[in-house]
This record gives sequence, C-alpha cells and structure tokens, in this order.
Amino acid sequence: MNKRLTGAIVLICLGIVCLFLGNVEFKTREEVFRLGNLSATAATAKTIPAFRYVGIAALAGGFVMLVIALTQRGKG
Repeated sequence: MNKRLTGAIVLICLGIVCLFLGNVEFKTREEVFRLGNLSATAATAKTIPAFRYVGIAALAGGFVMLVIALTQRGKG
C-alpha cells in the first residue's frame, strides 16, 4: 500500500468521524437589561456546523486522493 492510498483511507475515515460528530454547540450569556443594580441576562445557545464542513472537505479530499492513488497504481 503506497502513501497516497493510506492517506486517502485516513482522510475518508476522518471525514466520516467528523460527520458523525455533527455540530458544535455552545451557550453564551448576554446582558439584556441593566438599570442600576438590577440586571437581566439571557442565555442563548449557538450552533456552528464546523464538523460538518470539515467532514465534507475531508471526504472530498480523501476520494480525490483515492482516485489519484488507484490511477497511479495501475500505471506503474
């Protein structure tokens, strides 16, 4: 197994793992109202689909590397 084929398999596996992880969620507290000593805060949950984008990019790169590795292996 050459290095390109190994790298392609690793990238495809990494992409699948990232797609299973899904989204990154975090909560922020924002001050909504303040009057003297009285203040009101609100907790909001924000979601970023970071792992989804990384997973798609890793899968695409892995498949491209896989095609390149398999065509190069047939030639030489």
